[in-house]
Order: sequence, then structure tokens, then C-alpha cells
Amino acid sequence: MIRNELDELLKSGALPSSTSAPERINETEELLSKITAPVTDEEARTLVELLPKDEDSCFGLVWTLIHLIETAPNWPLEECLFDTTSPWIAHLRNAAQRGNSVFRLNNATADAFGVPRGTQVRFLEGVPDYSPFVRPTPAGTSGVFDVPGLTGVHATDQDMIVRFLAEQAGTSQAAVTRYLSANNFRIHHFQGNRVQLVPYNIHRLHHTGGAAALRGGS
Repeated sequence: MIRNELDELLKSGALPSSTSAPERINETEELLSKITAPVTDEEARTLVELLPKDEDSCFGLVWTLIHLIETAPNWPLEECLFDTTSPWIAHLRNAAQRGNSVFRLNNATADAFGVPRGTQVRFLEGVPDYSPFVRPTPAGTSGVFDVPGLTGVHATDQDMIVRFLAEQAGTSQAAVTRYLSANNFRIHHFQGNRVQLVPYNIHRLHHTGGAAALRGGS
């Protein structure tokens, strides 16, 4: 049984590309947002058919689709991974085997994100490692750091991380929030209690963060 909201996505046709009309891209983003995880195995098989044959992620929409596919109860489904020509099937296959892969942004996505063409993002156990892109903390220290006690719940962890950064820099939490906002930095859960401070543009790449692992994958 395929849910109505997923059927709406299927009826809209193949995913748009980054050069499609903005209205078409926005429509697809809205349809994807209506689909809640987990999907069924049958739905995952259908969603795999929507993956593009080239590397165009349509500003990260394909990553949203991949995340949904990977929530199927019996994923990986071997019959979905036979295609050797699709870079997205290759990613799913690599993630299923090792959870580790390297994704190269195509030129359109790199330009849209404001990063150099040819930029690559490494995935470890399905989570992007943004360490090459980290920015300094308010204290001027490395943007890769550990915050004990993270739970994977965004609101709770955000407060804990901001408090940690404030204590490290000897300043107020409000000052840390202003620093993050002024520099357009984002807090990225990497693995366990490890956090990376990264620019918004690269963090726009859709993914399942380490916060999901802390929550048990939900």
C-alpha cells in the first residue's frame, strides 16, 4: 500500500533538476515534506525509481529522498541496488555496505551553495563530515569540539552547545547566538558528542545528522 501523499509525488513525475523552474522545485519540495518517515519497503522501491540518472541533487532535494528511502524497515533492499549507472544508487549501495562514501557536488549545486566547483563531502556511517569546512568558535578555537551529554534532541542540544561555547569564550549565551547569526554559521551534530561549526551554505546539503543516531535513528 502506497500512501496518498507519496502517490502525489509519483504523479508529479521525475524529480526536477537544479535548472528547472522555481515553481516546479518548490512544488516537489512541498510534496516531499508531506511524506513522513519511515516509508514501507514498497514505498522505498517506488521512491528509488525517482532518483535522477545524473549527479544533479536539485539543491539537496535528492538527499531528502534518499533519507526517506533509507528508513524502510528492511533496507537495504538488494533489488533496488543493481543499477550501476546511477551515482545515487551507487551512494545507497556504498552506504548500505559501509555507511562511508564521498559525494561530489555537481557544478550547479556548488554554484548555488557558494562553494568551489568540485567540492566533495565525505560521509561516515551515513553522516556528513564537514571538518574541511569548519569555522572557529567564538573563543577562536577549532570548530570541531565535544559537548558532553548531547541527546540528539535539537532544542535541548542547541542550548547545551551554546552554553558550552559561551563558557569556553567567557561571554554570554546571547553573544554566542549573535556570533553564529552574524557569521551565518550552523551547528552540525557529527558523531556522538562531537559537534562541527560550519557555514550555512555547505550545511544546506540535506543529510541525516549524528543527532539522529543519538535519538536511535528517528
